[in-house]
Amino acid sequence: MTLEATIQERDEDIEVLKDHITKTQRELEEKNEANKELLIELQEAIEKSEQIRADYENQVNQINELEIGIKEKDERMAALEEDYKSQLYTTEREKKLIEDDVKELKHKLRLALKQLKEKEKETEHVEKWKERVYSLEDQLKNFRGVVYKLKKAQDNNTMIKNTLEQPYRNKTNTNTLEQVLKKLNDELRKELDDKTREYEREKMRTTQLQDLYNQQLEIIRELEEKLSKKSTMLALSLSEYDVKDINKDESHTLTPNCRNYKQIKRSWTVFLLNK
Repeated sequence: MTLEATIQERDEDIEVLKDHITKTQRELEEKNEANKELLIELQEAIEKSEQIRADYENQVNQINELEIGIKEKDERMAALEEDYKSQLYTTEREKKLIEDDVKELKHKLRLALKQLKEKEKETEHVEKWKERVYSLEDQLKNFRGVVYKLKKAQDNNTMIKNTLEQPYRNKTNTNTLEQVLKKLNDELRKELDDKTREYEREKMRTTQLQDLYNQQLEIIRELEEKLSKKSTMLALSLSEYDVKDINKDESHTLTPNCRNYKQIKRSWTVFLLNK
């Protein structure tokens, strides 16, 4: 084979290699863009999750304030019961006012929980990320703490009322008071139990979303591995081509085609380093 034929063959190989490199580089750039979009989406989801978490903490603070308000009203009712015999008329009137306040507080509590539920429905697509899973776990713990405190306060209030009402259990109005208070406590306890079950269902749903998040991470990891393998294969191909096709014994001066090959190799090396 003549030198001109050899050079011609090398030129053709270089052109094929350039096309292959261009195509591969374009594919890598497209995949890099796709990965960037995924990272941007993840960052936006994380930021929105943080905002949701802040909103939820505000809701929890409101619930805590409502719980304190209910406890204060219960303590006030207990204090009024101590003067029940001498201030029956005043006690009945104050009890009615307090019962209205308790109903209003319970209504506000239901509204707060409803708003919280609506907020979570609006952000279902964000809950698939890992930060949201941890946030929901913390929320469930805080809510259980609130439930425990409310139940404990109700039990203590019931015990105090039973003690105060013992001398007057034969009176009709006292029996009526006991029935009203028991009904209020039962309604509040039932409502809190329902909310606890609702949060348990929400916890199960977050577990499913965690699995989806793990699948997305696995897809990203596989893409990164494929990009790394293709980059390594191309780098090895360039190195082998350099060893086989550059013969320093034939000439001390590089031909224009050889210089072109060197330029291609340098460009590809820079691309790999910046990837």
